[in-house]
Amino acid sequence: MRHDWLSRWIRVLDSRTLDAGAQRAPHRRIPQQTDPVSSPGGFHIPLLLTIVLVLTSWSCRAAPPTSTPQDLATTPESGAVAASSADSAPEPTAPEGPSPAVTPASDSTPETASETVAETVPGPPLYWTDEQGVAIQGSDPVAYFTQGAPTPGFPEFYLEWGGVTWWFSSLDHRTLFEANPEAYTPQYGGYCAWAVSQGYLAPIDPAVWSIVDDRLYLNFDSGIQRRWERDIPGFIRQADANWPQVLFN
Repeated sequence: MRHDWLSRWIRVLDSRTLDAGAQRAPHRRIPQQTDPVSSPGGFHIPLLLTIVLVLTSWSCRAAPPTSTPQDLATTPESGAVAASSADSAPEPTAPEGPSPAVTPASDSTPETASETVAETVPGPPLYWTDEQGVAIQGSDPVAYFTQGAPTPGFPEFYLEWGGVTWWFSSLDHRTLFEANPEAYTPQYGGYCAWAVSQGYLAPIDPAVWSIVDDRLYLNFDSGIQRRWERDIPGFIRQADANWPQVLFN
């Protein structure tokens, strides 16, 4: 039935073509046309191309749909695809544990007892001062050695050292002190030497002093100084044993 329909359609086209050609060229002889169905070869070449295109379109519509990636997972051949994707996946890594504690390197530089106490442990000041923060109530520490007497210092000749302020009676004394502070500072931070030997702290009177083995010692008053003088070497040993722990008693 399909072949009959195509034959009829071709005859109509050929008849119209012949009529149009006769009208355009009446003087030309039109050869007798044969039936395209019964002509050698069966059909004209354009008709063959048309049939091929029609059949090709029908075959494409009837072809089964191609497989999707989801269908591959259900077919036996998809095992290779799954295996390859599994091979390319990154391997799980074990959770990292806490890093080992790193012990900070200790400073090998030795520290003196006074530096350790002043920097790490809270407590009274390492050096006794008055309300203005001046050591020995403003007396010149160098004058005890150079002049053999307590001598008031002056604010214009001051020096900050050991966390406190020191006054001097002259620029030369300040220069001597700055060159070697430990040689001129009073022992036990300028607290009463006898009180330190007894295990506690007490203020001093700059006028009550003594120098023993090139070391300056101060006392609370003249009465305490008399006690101090009864056994100076013994009280020094006791005070050395108590210092600087006495700052935190």
